[in-house]
Amino acid sequence: MAVIFDTSTRGSAPSISTSVTISHTCTGASLFLLTAIVTESTDGGSSDSITGVTYNGVALTQLKKVAPPAVGNVNDTVYLYGLLAPATGTHDIVVSSNGDQNGGIFVNSASYSGVLQSLPSGSDIVSGTNSSSTTLTLSALTPSVPNSWVAFTVDNMFGDTTLTSSGTFRNSAGVHNIGDTNTAVLSYAAAFSAGASTNWGGISVMLAPSDQPGGAFIFNLL
Repeated sequence: MAVIFDTSTRGSAPSISTSVTISHTCTGASLFLLTAIVTESTDGGSSDSITGVTYNGVALTQLKKVAPPAVGNVNDTVYLYGLLAPATGTHDIVVSSNGDQNGGIFVNSASYSGVLQSLPSGSDIVSGTNSSSTTLTLSALTPSVPNSWVAFTVDNMFGDTTLTSSGTFRNSAGVHNIGDTNTAVLSYAAAFSAGASTNWGGISVMLAPSDQPGGAFIFNLL
């Protein structure tokens, strides 16, 4: 079975909220759900506030987190969570926080069918940051099996983001987004740009097809 994009959703909560709930619908077989989160603090305090994520009451696993360099008193943290075999149908994604962030919580989710049912780890995931730059390029991921995709998330702290590598943003372009290559790749380095210099954080993960004997996941977040 080939990897196929299923659907995407997004949501947010202001200031010191302790949770965000968004509805997401999963369809298909051999499903994998990705949830990317950005938290922000504007008072110089910690933005590392996420305590857990669930879908239909089942906990997602944190795959990676990264903190872009601070800009004055503004701190962001970017997280990527994943869940194998999420329940089909429409259910709630609930993101929980300890409330330390005071600038909001921003959530982007995407689900895929036809994905190998093994959580990515190690070299299957890359992350990167950049400061005072109009661009961010994550390290390339090279699939270990044919017909693999790469998914990614990015955080540009102060402006809309353009995807400059091949692929597709699954939610409308903005400061925070989630996307993928939309096709199988032999090697892929997620790359992004903005209209003005800013600070970045991103994550990429490999999505291997379920009909392969082995594989990995790749996701880039900025």
